[in-house]
Amino acid sequence: KFQEEQQRWREENYGIIMTPSINHHHTIQKQKQKEINTNTNTNTNTNINTNTNILLNVCGKYFEVTRETLLRQKETYFTAMVGNGRWFPCFDGRFFIERSPLNFEIILEYLVSGRMMVEGLSEQRIKSIQADLDFYQIKLPEDEFMLIDPIHSPSHS
Repeated sequence: KFQEEQQRWREENYGIIMTPSINHHHTIQKQKQKEINTNTNTNTNTNINTNTNILLNVCGKYFEVTRETLLRQKETYFTAMVGNGRWFPCFDGRFFIERSPLNFEIILEYLVSGRMMVEGLSEQRIKSIQADLDFYQIKLPEDEFMLIDPIHSPSHS
């Protein structure tokens, strides 16, 4: 019964019909995307209403963030995710991201406040955050970069 309800929800919200044929599933997704593109303003080039929050599942930890915050920097993982109309959330309405939720909290705080809060973190953790910044294609200003990369800091010159 639960699987039937999930299937009905997928069909209603995404036009996805689960069949053994992957090609058929892909065709259904393309048809639904054409409907979405037809029904939205072509200038926004997105399948997500600009006034909505984006729901994320980062390895099991849930986040809700404004679209504006995710799109604060151009040409990032997030602009591709919510701006190109090719990615769809999972059946629960959340986009799944397989990265560290602990690092994501710090990166999200940076997107919200403009400050990278890494004081007191171990060098290993800072390197992990840097790897996730690279994954998300988020660029830090030079002064913020020095906080997370002490080798390039003026005190090491």
